[in-house]
Amino acid sequence: MAPNSPAHVNGLRTSAARQRPEKLFHPASFYMLVALGLTSIKLNLHYRSKIMAKVSIIIPVCNAEAYILKCLKSLQDQSFSDIKIICIENGSSDNSWEEILSQKKDKRLVALRAPHQDVSYARNVGLFWALKFSPYVMFCDADDTYERNMVETMVEGIERTAADLACCEICVKYKTDLSLKESDNKYYTLKFDGIQNNIKAIINNIDYSLCNKIFRASIIRKYSLTFPGAMHYEDACFCWKYLSVANSVFFIKKKLYNYLRHENSIMNKTFSKSNDSINHLAITDNVYEFLKLHNLRDELMDEFVKFYDASVYFAKQHSNGEYLQNIEDLDLKLSKKFFPWRYDE
Repeated sequence: MAPNSPAHVNGLRTSAARQRPEKLFHPASFYMLVALGLTSIKLNLHYRSKIMAKVSIIIPVCNAEAYILKCLKSLQDQSFSDIKIICIENGSSDNSWEEILSQKKDKRLVALRAPHQDVSYARNVGLFWALKFSPYVMFCDADDTYERNMVETMVEGIERTAADLACCEICVKYKTDLSLKESDNKYYTLKFDGIQNNIKAIINNIDYSLCNKIFRASIIRKYSLTFPGAMHYEDACFCWKYLSVANSVFFIKKKLYNYLRHENSIMNKTFSKSNDSINHLAITDNVYEFLKLHNLRDELMDEFVKFYDASVYFAKQHSNGEYLQNIEDLDLKLSKKFFPWRYDE
């Protein structure tokens, strides 16, 4: 839960000879932040005369001092330059914030500093600003990089095909966990090519990474899509909900996103046998309520059943054993809520 003190916004100071740039923060924005639970954020914003950009790229940053400059350089050197780079530093204990600010001469950079929360919190902060700046939204993790033509290729694809989402392949680089290479290849290899309109066939046959996709801001805004707080695997939750309201996806069989597996990466922790694996199950409740809200439950029930059963399997598979009973208890509770017919006498 966000603290109750007021939000603070510090814009980059301008000289007296220059006209003060347009403020991006106003009372209406504050109340929207309150509604999202994002109050008491210290925001360091760097302005430019042209506020809008074609694409906003959201980067949550926490203790990424060793990687963030390489990440930023891969975005700054993109062949498509009409971008906003939104960094949300989120409670780092290293010099991540200082490394971000070292790039402040790049007026495409928006540097935000938020209290330490989970990655969902940081992404929601970034999303709030991205929806102001751009018609398209992309994501990047602070320890990963884009290929130089990634943004250009993704924008060209989604605009040429008028798809609701475009998705490319991921190149996984290993500093650890080389044993996962085979399963990574299977998971991240695209199962489709070109424009696809059968969402029911796609929704459980696509990776749920945020970072190899380009989203339409209009869809995110229309359905008030945000990330669920206080749980891991929020990317799967966001992607499943987005796909459930999409009409088409354009698949690009090119490895444009470079994902680094190392001992502190989020996905490495996914496979580390912990009590966090229960979140695979917990996010299904968020998805279910979204489907109910938008009258999609009956239409997508068969697909949701598959998503739920896979989530149960994954949660149990990666539990450390100590919390297995908690997973089974939650499974029973949610199953009775989602699929009462399974328990009819």
